[in-house]
Amino acid sequence: MIARAFSMNADLLVAHNPTRGLDIPSMDFVYQKILQRKAQKQATLLISEDLDELMLLSDRIAVIYRGEILGILPREAFDKYAIGRLMSGIRSTEPATP
Repeated sequence: MIARAFSMNADLLVAHNPTRGLDIPSMDFVYQKILQRKAQKQATLLISEDLDELMLLSDRIAVIYRGEILGILPREAFDKYAIGRLMSGIRSTEPATP
């Protein structure tokens, strides 16, 4: 099913957890296909629960909390802790105080 989706020449591909349950070679195949689409200037909306996957493949990460986009981070601002705070509903980009 994944190979068929990549074989279509669509302007936009929506991929929801595309590597869930796949073995490592299959995951690499999906990653390479997404990166090829990126190189060809084709859009991919990647929805994933795997933060490492998102950080590897994305140009921007939007964090949605309770139906609201709390932040959109460009690649140069990717930080697991900042993204984690947004995922927890904390809007501030400043470090949390104990």
